[in-house]
Amino acid sequence: MAAVVSPFEQALVERLAELVAGRVMELLSDRVRDPSPGENPSPTSWRERLWTAHPETRLGVRELAEALGRSRSWIYSRTGRSCPTSRRIPHSLDDSGELVFKAGEIRDWLARSEIRVLSLRPSAAISVEDRRRKSA
Repeated sequence: MAAVVSPFEQALVERLAELVAGRVMELLSDRVRDPSPGENPSPTSWRERLWTAHPETRLGVRELAEALGRSRSWIYSRTGRSCPTSRRIPHSLDDSGELVFKAGEIRDWLARSEIRVLSLRPSAAISVEDRRRKSA
């Protein structure tokens, strides 16, 4: 048996639903609003997104090439068996045999593969003008 609702109760429920919906929209708009001109928009290139993406984010060869600033052939050469294990980019193959890379693994690999070059000679910091003055 259905409950009998008076017009007053019906109007009250509808008004309450409007208020709740309005508040929910207010809260959501704060979270999903477009960035204002002063804010940093979300990164647009994979070169930036690689560092902000969730570690499990999957990239293809094209995205990784963009992120690393390398060619696709360079990516393929760093995943083949002819590449030494220490230099090989961590990857897996999907069901269709395509290379897949995880953003977190790529970030770790970059940190491990990074070579820091330090100048041991103080003269390396001398500018071209300083060298000209010394030779004159």
